[in-house]
Amino acid sequence: MARIKIKHKLDPNDRRTKQKLLEALANSNINICNLISTHDGGIVAVTANDNDADTLLNYNNVQELNKAGFDPILPPEVKSRRTVICQRVDELMYENSINDIEDEIETKNDWAKVKNAFKFPRTDRNQYTIKIEFEDVSMAAKAENDGIRLFNMSIANHQIKREKYTPITTCMRCYRIELHPTSQCPLPPTHQICSECGGQDHTWKTCTNTQKCCLNCGQSYRTLGMSCPNRKEAIKIKERQQQQQQTTKGTYAQVANNSQTSNIAAPMDSTNNIILPLQRSPNECCNPRLLPRSP
Repeated sequence: MARIKIKHKLDPNDRRTKQKLLEALANSNINICNLISTHDGGIVAVTANDNDADTLLNYNNVQELNKAGFDPILPPEVKSRRTVICQRVDELMYENSINDIEDEIETKNDWAKVKNAFKFPRTDRNQYTIKIEFEDVSMAAKAENDGIRLFNMSIANHQIKREKYTPITTCMRCYRIELHPTSQCPLPPTHQICSECGGQDHTWKTCTNTQKCCLNCGQSYRTLGMSCPNRKEAIKIKERQQQQQQTTKGTYAQVANNSQTSNIAAPMDSTNNIILPLQRSPNECCNPRLLPRSP
């Protein structure tokens, strides 16, 4: 199952709100198992599988839901599955503008629809890297398998990898990261704070402030955005922990394997004496047929 949070400015306590959402989803042939109201006035749509989640988040379906007053929020794990990192691209590709790169990808690859692209700063080794977010998971998979053609050149599939997603705990009541889940937040359910502007007299649902403010670092972008240095650092720490866990598992498996090997009983003769392997000098022949016969 997949969970997609959907924002709206309708009355969350009105049964007709959920009914209207179900009708809008049904028009797009999207199967929903459950609709759950959240404390901040949103709705979580529980889909039967990842394919239904991808269909819900399809560009055309999102546009139709927007017209009906609903705004699906793209989960970061889904966004990462739609995004590829293109490494060691040619300088002739990299030097083009982002708009030209996006247009060229769609022009030369008839299967591709690009949501946005980003150029990483050039490294000291003069290596160029481009990140591309497609509008569908299948497009990212095709790019990863077949490569991408643009500007009369190609980015080979071995240069392309899917973006990695590392989940971190985010409380959706106080918006602190890696401290506690929403269900264990010490603040009361009636607590109000805006994840968009940081205001404490409303939530994101009624926010009209154009000035953004992150609740974790105080800088001018929305709290749930990936620009926050505190969020980036939390992700790095979680990735290091995951790597250490993998290393520990590998080490434990090796120790367990060695332990099992060492527990194998040594062969014994009829008098229960351990039979030791025959010791030979390096120059001694080990094949008894080739040993010299005694006179």
